[in-house]
Amino acid sequence: GFDRKILEKALPQKTLEKYDSIQCSLALQAAGLECMVECPKCGFKVELSSDQKILICPVGSCKYESCRECGEAAHIPLRCDEVEKKEETTGRITVEEAISRAKIRHCPKCNKAFLKESGCNKI
Repeated sequence: GFDRKILEKALPQKTLEKYDSIQCSLALQAAGLECMVECPKCGFKVELSSDQKILICPVGSCKYESCRECGEAAHIPLRCDEVEKKEETTGRITVEEAISRAKIRHCPKCNKAFLKESGCNKI
């Protein structure tokens, strides 16, 4: 590898941080530390015993509680497959809002909202 000072001069800060993270992960793998878990919010690595299902990040500004298995927010007593993922939630909400916008109309005179259930667009 390269000398640390050369890397600091040559690489942008974000790239250097990513490099350090990868180097740390490789070192942990080489050391055989199977019980290292990474906080999905801040990336801090923590050693957890295999019986611990919830990671509570010890970083003072983070304190995120996540599931060790799926990385989502802690969801005990639900299983990982019973929890809706963030991407699924965002997609579902976007579709529901679009449907709502398509069905809700506003009166041209008083601007009061009403639900269009059938018929034309005129009141």
